This record gives sequence, structure tokens and C-alpha cells, in this order.
Amino acid sequence: MNRLPELALAVALIVAGTIIVSTIGLLPPIVPSHFGLDGRPDRWSPRDAYVAIMLALALGLPLLIVASTATLRGIPTRWINLPHRDYWLAPERRERTYRTLRAFACSVGALVALFIAGLHVVVITGALTRGGASPNAPFLALLGLFLAGIAIMLIWLARRFARPGG
Repeated sequence: MNRLPELALAVALIVAGTIIVSTIGLLPPIVPSHFGLDGRPDRWSPRDAYVAIMLALALGLPLLIVASTATLRGIPTRWINLPHRDYWLAPERRERTYRTLRAFACSVGALVALFIAGLHVVVITGALTRGGASPNAPFLALLGLFLAGIAIMLIWLARRFARPGG
């Protein structure tokens, strides 16, 4: 069984948590927590609340994504939306299908954790260099990379289940 997606998730969670916790001291007491399209902050949060939210998002959201795949086993097959569902969820292929979906969830979770850590770095950069304003170019680059990663994973998943035996 391929453990690479689970290892990637574990590493991403450690990296994201470490980045967020190790940079708390760089944050001002009141942190910009939401930005308008012009990059200017339009909402602020106390540092402790901001860090708690970022940690919850960076660590909790990926784990929730992965945990959601565990619930598939308890869902009736007819409620699972999967191409060629009857083939992929036949008893002889069911476990392999669930492992594939879990690997996908681990990969998405890893990407989400790193994206949230990247957002945190963008906020810190703005707080330290632009008086709280978010640097739009790094944010847009980060968002583009995140969306490209998600698109690649979705294409892989769609191709994996596109036809029986795929």
C-alpha cells in the first residue's frame, strides 16, 4: 500500500503548524485578518484569536477532509457519486477504491495545510513591510499554485475512475 499521501499530509501538518507557531512573535497585537481586493485590511483580530483560527484551519481542516473519507464506508453505495460506481464499489474492488479516495483526501489535505501556512506568511509579510496591507502578488501566486494543485489532483482522480479497470 502506498503511504506517500499520508506521509505528505503528516509533513505538511508539521510544517504548517511549525510555521504558524514559530512566527507568533512577529505578529502585532492586533492582526489584519481579512483583506479587500486592493490588499488593504478590512477586518482585524487579536493575535491569540488569529493564531488559534490559523492553527485550526491549517491543522483541523485537512484532518477533517481526511476523516470524511472514513465515513464513506457507512454510506449506502447508491448515495456515493462516483463514475462507474457499481464497478468501483463492487466487493472485490471496494477496499482499493476507498484507499484511492483516502490518498486523494490526504493529498488535498496536505495542499490545504500548506496553503493556509502560505496565507499566514503573506499576512506576516504585510504586517512587517506594508503596515498591515497584504502583498497582492504573493497572495495571487499562492492562490494560483493552490488552484493548480487542486486541478491536477482532480484530473488525476477523474482519470483514475473514468472507466472500469482504469
